[in-house]
Amino acid sequence: MDVQLRIKMELRNGLMFVNDIENEVANNAFDVTLKYLQRNTDLDIQPDVTRVMGNSTDAREFLDQLCKVYNDSLEEKKAPHVVIDTTIAGVPSEVVKAFTSALGLPTMSASHGQEGDLRKEPLDYTKEDINIYKIMLKETNAHHFGNEP
Repeated sequence: MDVQLRIKMELRNGLMFVNDIENEVANNAFDVTLKYLQRNTDLDIQPDVTRVMGNSTDAREFLDQLCKVYNDSLEEKKAPHVVIDTTIAGVPSEVVKAFTSALGLPTMSASHGQEGDLRKEPLDYTKEDINIYKIMLKETNAHHFGNEP
């Protein structure tokens, strides 16, 4: 089956958008994307979206919320086929990753770091640091695309 057709089918079947309450940038970007898809009907992608906004401090509360939304979608026979995770690194990000992994849900993660993650000044990075990063990036990309490094 054509990859584009498969993606369109998955998006039509259900999409769960998971974000941090505090991550307004990702929320706004997702809204812009949905509006674009609505205006460009020739793309033939009109996803059935379920949103979950996460609490950045209480992992249990966030997991309960994810489970409730997911269970409700199952009862309505609208289970998500794809999860888009735009949570900020930390508690919400780890909760979403554990949740989607446990359920085997295909996930596109756009999680990112937060202020204070870099402990060194950019000028303090050595050539060895950069080379290690390049190797890690190469292995990660190979893994994501199903290739061996």
